[in-house]
Amino acid sequence: MAITYTSYGYMGKIAKVDLSTSSVTILNTADYATKYIGGRGIAEKLYWDMVEPETKAFDPENCLIFMTSPLVGTLSPTANHTVLASKRASSLPYERFGTSTAGGHFGPELKRAGFDGLIVTGASKKPVYLWINDGVIEIRSASLSILWGLDTAATTEELQRRHGGSAQVYAIGPAGENLCREAAITTDAFHAFGTGGHGAVMGSKMLKAIVVKGTGSVKVAEPGALMTVCDKVRKLLTKKDTEEGPVNTVRRQPSWFWLHFQSAGGRVPRWSSETEGKAGTARLGTAACANCPVGCGLTIKYLDGSGAAVQKCAKPFFEMTTKEHYDAVQAGRLSTAAGELAQRLGINAQFVSPGPNLQNIKVPLALYEAGLITKESTGINWDEVGTEEFWNNYTRKVVYREGEFGNDAAEGWWYLCNKLGEQALEIHNESYTKYGEEIGWGPGMYYFAMLYQVLGMTMQHCPTIWLEPYAKDPNFSDDQAAQAVKNISKKFIGDENAIPNQDSAEYAIPIAKFCIEQNLLIDTLSLCGFNFPNTFSNYTEDNTGEFVFADLYNAVTGNSTSEEEMSSISARIFNLNRLIMLREGHVDELGAVFFAGPWADRETFAELTSEFRQSLGWNPETGIPTRETLESLGLKAEADEIETKYGITLPA
Repeated sequence: MAITYTSYGYMGKIAKVDLSTSSVTILNTADYATKYIGGRGIAEKLYWDMVEPETKAFDPENCLIFMTSPLVGTLSPTANHTVLASKRASSLPYERFGTSTAGGHFGPELKRAGFDGLIVTGASKKPVYLWINDGVIEIRSASLSILWGLDTAATTEELQRRHGGSAQVYAIGPAGENLCREAAITTDAFHAFGTGGHGAVMGSKMLKAIVVKGTGSVKVAEPGALMTVCDKVRKLLTKKDTEEGPVNTVRRQPSWFWLHFQSAGGRVPRWSSETEGKAGTARLGTAACANCPVGCGLTIKYLDGSGAAVQKCAKPFFEMTTKEHYDAVQAGRLSTAAGELAQRLGINAQFVSPGPNLQNIKVPLALYEAGLITKESTGINWDEVGTEEFWNNYTRKVVYREGEFGNDAAEGWWYLCNKLGEQALEIHNESYTKYGEEIGWGPGMYYFAMLYQVLGMTMQHCPTIWLEPYAKDPNFSDDQAAQAVKNISKKFIGDENAIPNQDSAEYAIPIAKFCIEQNLLIDTLSLCGFNFPNTFSNYTEDNTGEFVFADLYNAVTGNSTSEEEMSSISARIFNLNRLIMLREGHVDELGAVFFAGPWADRETFAELTSEFRQSLGWNPETGIPTRETLESLGLKAEADEIETKYGITLPA
């Protein structure tokens, strides 16, 4: 495999901070980069080496592993993400390995400060924060009178006052301090490691924040080649040549977006007059992560002075402001307020904010309707769920563990339902099925079931945005859309009928394998899953994009790796993930919970699962990778360890 380690793209150092001993050691990036590149790949390998399977999420021995890639800190479009790997806090009834990603500006700043990654282990006896400045790492006090207890916005403001406005901050809020199992780690006002409860892990270590500032730069092997690839990517994402010249626009907005907002050069300058006469009530703009040509963040400022916020990927607006949902302004205001409160308190917004059809709180609402919880037992008026007062009260009770309900909910819905009994657990499991039915999940979701099973809920991105060109010009006809789907299906899956017929079990396996591979490469290269892989483009003749992972990687590092070799690297990372899950004892457990709809054909699903495992080089009955598969991917040492140290016999 044509991969060698070079100083191009890498800073060469991964810092390991032990808060128990207040010590800092440095690992050599070169020891990991040739096999795992960066991002999720190296993060998984570090986790394999450093976190034993019996380690609990809140044990000092658990590690928070932050990793960037060689693309971060260069001009590579959207290469700004950091991958975080750790034992999750939010996986009850059992804790397991998990990853999360966050965009923004922290990753590039960490590279400029001289590090490709950061590992935090141990636990401090008193609140602290890390100050990383051009290669120097200090552990500083974050005592009760200074930072501990502040929300994430106030924490960031205080730390930037001390260290300069250009300093980048990862911070936890009261949710992380109180070990709420859905606590997030936030950055850049609207980015977060939202899933996995990693904020609670950070809180268990008494680590309030990580602050980084650097003045270095990332060397690129072939600047001219990188500029060429970057230009190609930007044209696929945001540019369309017309007789008047190139025009910028926003690529992946749902088609109804154009009915509600004005677009001008990729900007959304004000509330559209088309939105039912609501013009002039709010001023909108966009926000972008480092080196992002799209700018999917939506900034909102209400002109009556009632507030302002930034929404990541504008998701709350996309989910809440269609005419089929609520009045655009009021729904936007409610979603903004709930999302902003969750961000400030440092808790996963998907746990305590509205979401489509109120999905994010379907479980407690169902418990209330069943009489298993009441207004009196919770201190919450569930009949006022559509009001800002409700979200404020509900969120604060969970974050601050107020009362028995708040304390139990902070442990997660499974914990609460298990405590309430069998009927509550049935409601917990059925909520996922009902959600699937509401949004139209059908037999085609078999491949999603496979993703959940084989990766143990560690996927970061939703593959549907890669496979269907739902983002389109208002003049994009249904026939054009149908043909675009066929073109994408043929080019990237190998069969023009795969995506158009994804409800057929016939195509579940190739679609699943494609989605897994692309997910892993996106996270390994620290790219944005909102924009990669480039399967669809408004701006090519056949509406298909191009794979550019190898081109970007080679231009930065000077390697000559092919897309096929990138696929092999993805397979190596995927199989290491499988070994992690095997030694922790949590694989293939989730399909029955998430995919138990009335349309589910369990016999077909079982056959597909066996065939899928076999196609990956795993035993079709057990799902354990064969030794031949592992050794062919360069995982002989890990294969030996899984057998000798953990007592798991590998099939031949």
